[in-house]
Amino acid sequence: MWTPAPLPSITATTTSLDSRVLGDRRFDLAVIDEACQSTEPGCWIPLLRCDRVVLAGDHCQLPPTVVSREAAAEGVEVRPVLVGPVSFLLLAKEEVGAGDSVAYAGGEAELFRALTALAGGGQLTDEQRAALGADEAAARQLVDRLRSASDGVLVVGGFALARREAAEAARAFARAVGVKELLVGPMANSHGLELLGVLPSHERYAFPGMLQEAKALIVSHLDPAKDPDVAASLKERELLVVHDMFLTETARLADVVLPARSVYEKDGTVVNLEGRFLPVRAAPVEAGQAEDFTGVVRYLGEALGERLEGRSVRSARRVLKRRLELDLAELPDNGVIPRLKARPAPKVTTREAPAAGGNVLIAPSMARVEYLHRNPHLNAAVGGPKLSVNPADAEGLGVMDGAEVRLRVGGVWRDAVVRVTEAVPAGLMTLPALPEQGVGLVQADLGSLVVDQVRLEVAS
Repeated sequence: MWTPAPLPSITATTTSLDSRVLGDRRFDLAVIDEACQSTEPGCWIPLLRCDRVVLAGDHCQLPPTVVSREAAAEGVEVRPVLVGPVSFLLLAKEEVGAGDSVAYAGGEAELFRALTALAGGGQLTDEQRAALGADEAAARQLVDRLRSASDGVLVVGGFALARREAAEAARAFARAVGVKELLVGPMANSHGLELLGVLPSHERYAFPGMLQEAKALIVSHLDPAKDPDVAASLKERELLVVHDMFLTETARLADVVLPARSVYEKDGTVVNLEGRFLPVRAAPVEAGQAEDFTGVVRYLGEALGERLEGRSVRSARRVLKRRLELDLAELPDNGVIPRLKARPAPKVTTREAPAAGGNVLIAPSMARVEYLHRNPHLNAAVGGPKLSVNPADAEGLGVMDGAEVRLRVGGVWRDAVVRVTEAVPAGLMTLPALPEQGVGLVQADLGSLVVDQVRLEVAS
């Protein structure tokens, strides 16, 4: 049987192709993924180096990037309402002026309740006016424009979904103005986890509770020991098993460390924001002794003398086929959007921590930022995790743009690269989230901030 020879290829972002590395090299084919998100100048870099090009992307998943106000006015872009913790933007489909912004200082639940009151024609209290972050007339105009928009969509992100009262307030507002909701979870495949009902049954099985009370723990691809207080608690566990790709702070405390596969070495399924089930296939690489978590389940079952469900991808798919009535082993490359039976929401008895303020906003990230420093090429291309700081705050802290710093944020020691920008307001900084440090406002100990003087001296 004839087997085609592997073709040499390069994977990069459109704007990070380094001419010093590539020289005058050309390619037979360039594939630009998520092409509708790219701008024309960014696409020209690979286009000038290839003979053929494929523009790929799921138009149902992400909207196009349109920077022309004239083109937007002609309806070439579908623009939803984006809700964030520092500002929210009204980008209604029929309006010419995209980017109308109303700033607020946090408190998603209070914001949505105030907007809902406006949608009902009521008068606002002084507290509700403060929650808007804008004058009442501008907020009423925003509500009116939303209500009159055709096919309006409210995109509710991880900041609002992180708290039950904020999520419920967002839903009430969407109903009040007659728009649909698009829920963007705080992490990749969070919609899939929701469909599976992966939720703690009671307080002891919530993540913080397990770290403090469980006699034995298996921790996979998480590093809670970055928090010194959690690290001290983990030392008291009778058994700590860590399943990870790297020797993390938590792995250093473990009784047993199991090598884990990377995302590129796994088979499985993801569910995108559209609700589309998409197959994931492992790259043809040798994983050595590394195992997916299904392998951990298999070995745990063998130790217990039981054949546990989920001991392999095939076993997990059998369970999901019974639960979802969908054969995940037969998914086409472009996936499917199944009509799943409505299920009652699972009852969760865990308590939410009271809402708290802070001086650092932990924001969602498309990358596992804690891995960046382990990949020199990626780190050189995009840099480390960015601590965005207002110029006035940077001057007060004595840090400059590009400085590498270390500080304790919400109890967790974080390494970051300072980005001085006026995009964040004075008194508030932003930092990408970690899997074990979710989105939201937290308090940073600014007195703990340490600047990497060695790198500064080399740079100067």
